[in-house]
Amino acid sequence: MDKANGKKQKKPKRRRPMRTGVKRALVTLFTLFTLAAAGFLGYYLFQLTDIEIQGNESFSNEQILAYVDVEMGQNIFTIDLDAIRRELGTIPYIEVLEVKRVYPSKLLIRLRERTLKLAVKYGDTFVLTDEAGTAVEMAPSAQGLIELRGVTVEAAAIGSRIQGLDDYDVYLIDTILATFEESVIGEELSYIDISIPTMITMGVKNGLKIRIGDVDNMEQKLAWIDTLYPRLVEEGKRFGTLDASSKYGASYIPD
Repeated sequence: MDKANGKKQKKPKRRRPMRTGVKRALVTLFTLFTLAAAGFLGYYLFQLTDIEIQGNESFSNEQILAYVDVEMGQNIFTIDLDAIRRELGTIPYIEVLEVKRVYPSKLLIRLRERTLKLAVKYGDTFVLTDEAGTAVEMAPSAQGLIELRGVTVEAAAIGSRIQGLDDYDVYLIDTILATFEESVIGEELSYIDISIPTMITMGVKNGLKIRIGDVDNMEQKLAWIDTLYPRLVEEGKRFGTLDASSKYGASYIPD
């Protein structure tokens, strides 16, 4: 009671707490709304609208897409990336580098086209490979490619490195091809013999042999060969060996 005016003082009313059932209903409605909004945005935002293909030169986009089982407008989360890699991997002239989703709506495919560089004898036929020794074709002849000698092919499966070629062999081949690709003998090479890695020999189409030894000091050996080889051709030398395996320079050794 208020002593000053004799009136009873009213107590403030307490707010009733929200019932548990109402709270659950609101949470459920909010969750359903969020899921519906997410589904709506996911359906329209993540629809496939673009396929970008990189690295194809000889093959058109249409040829590549013939191996890609997707449809425009498809939700990108439903795209089977592994299946695309497997299908593209059946094309022997193509190495699949990457297949991935680019959000929100793109599929990216990165490729490397294999270029025939070498021919390796395999029984009565030749395995045609790229510079890494990946088998691309089987043929009855070397088809004008550089014949790789000194390697015994144990097995060959299209799209895989030939069995019998190890990592060091690939290193030797890659070093030789990279060194002489733009040299005066680049278009003239007929074979590379890596039977003895410290005494590598190459042949050119006019009949000369070129001995480089190991693959050390390749820039110096390239300079010697590019200097001496044109002189030997001009002199009509069709037999013998251009020896660039020495530390001191290149020389011509008649047969």
